[in-house]
Amino acid sequence: MKSEDKMKIAWFRALVALALWHVGCDGARVGAPKQQEGSFSNEAAPYEEEMYISDEFESFVEGDTFTDGRRKMVECGRNQRVFFLTFTTDNRAEETSFQLIGPSGGIIGMAPTNGRRFQDNTKYTFRYCVWIGYQHKLRWKDSGDNGMCCQFGKGTYRYGIDGTIMYGSNMQKTFNSIGVHTFKVPSRSSSQSNSGGSGSNQSASSKNDDGGIERDNAWLEAHNVRRKKYHLQWGKSYVPLKWSPMLASQAKQWANHLVTKCDVPLSQISNVELTVADHDPNTPYGENMAANFGNGDNGELKSPDQILNRFVEMEMDDGYPNNYHMTQVLWRASKYVGCADSVRAIEGVEGGYCRFQVCRYATAGNCAIGSHRNSDGSVNWKAAVLNEERACGSSCTPEGWC
Repeated sequence: MKSEDKMKIAWFRALVALALWHVGCDGARVGAPKQQEGSFSNEAAPYEEEMYISDEFESFVEGDTFTDGRRKMVECGRNQRVFFLTFTTDNRAEETSFQLIGPSGGIIGMAPTNGRRFQDNTKYTFRYCVWIGYQHKLRWKDSGDNGMCCQFGKGTYRYGIDGTIMYGSNMQKTFNSIGVHTFKVPSRSSSQSNSGGSGSNQSASSKNDDGGIERDNAWLEAHNVRRKKYHLQWGKSYVPLKWSPMLASQAKQWANHLVTKCDVPLSQISNVELTVADHDPNTPYGENMAANFGNGDNGELKSPDQILNRFVEMEMDDGYPNNYHMTQVLWRASKYVGCADSVRAIEGVEGGYCRFQVCRYATAGNCAIGSHRNSDGSVNWKAAVLNEERACGSSCTPEGWC
């Protein structure tokens, strides 16, 4: 090894970089979801499905979190993944129904049932277990022959797997009386490799730090232990966060985008940093970001508790506006969170990695924080944190949970 390379590696061993930045509410909105997988077709006329539910399709995800905010474990089998369908009805919801059809032709799920009807202009989310590697169908029916959009209101829908959107109608008309989406459930590895922003694949030099549901739960717990401690310590009731898979999916896409900052020559890697310009300008959600890079301990995967320690404890003695990460984590009006990591190997440095962590929050914190003032005119950030009323930004997650 050249002496120059040895000096660079030694420099990395001395480097400790955990860069942080936070954005609150900026009024921006998420753009139209891109179609990542799946197809859509209009059928000439309705067809009758054999109405049965096969035993192999009986399991589905019931509920999202426990009452204390902990995320429930997914009940799907090892060869299954979670399919989600989120939609908002139009002005004639009584005309709308759907069926999710499995690979053997059996109906995995359908709604409405038992003579019920959907409510007009209302959001709904359904989740079912689907089988990896097999084709499934989402079949829409509108008895009024006018679809969900746009003659009688702008109904809209989207569906996907494990929080990753596969298709979104974006308030456009996609069928009249009958419409069918046919999609194949991807493996977990293939969906992870396609989770980058704008549908692009990660390069061979990068890998995922998803950690599955255990890391999701660790992110949630790291937030809530701190929220409980300080909400109660400051004389307020504890408001736990709940986990949003779709916030986590969006955080993952942005982390994949950020990690490309490390695609620079080794001589320029020391210039990699997070600034306010690195925030997603098209999200209505709160966003905390962090990064660490180097080799050895500096480039290792940090636990959610380590990241939250930087967000909260290390900013606890800082005044406004230098404590934005802490205030967002503890913001009582925020009800949902989703976090993700991305990592890329640093070329030219043995064992060197560049890592980014992103958390997103609904509703966004730090909104109108300047409207809370102490008697001396200084910003009373603690009063803003403890206020449970939403100040701005979207209070609902991408799933439609509010």
